[in-house]
Amino acid sequence: MVLYMIIECLDMITNIINIKLFATKKRENERFAKVTQKEYELRTIVWRFNNRYYAVQGFGMAVLEVIGMLISINMWSKGAISAGTVVMIQAYFATVLFTKPISFESS
Repeated sequence: MVLYMIIECLDMITNIINIKLFATKKRENERFAKVTQKEYELRTIVWRFNNRYYAVQGFGMAVLEVIGMLISINMWSKGAISAGTVVMIQAYFATVLFTKPISFESS
């Protein structure tokens, strides 16, 4: 879609003399408006999808961390694992939590 947008812009720039000579400025403006509106709609869809994705990912990570810590503290209280293992599990969750999430946006 970005390539199509660039092609449309270049076409309008190179046709600037034709636009002035044949008085098609209104038509070219309408065409450009339609193209930019389509790009806006597509970018809005991707933005909303990313927001939902990040919300689900954050909620899932929070649930995973709470469950993991409850299990590890339960195992520590029974003597199955040491306190260092509980700290290691918490450090693992922190590493996963602060890793950059996958993005579906184009660069």
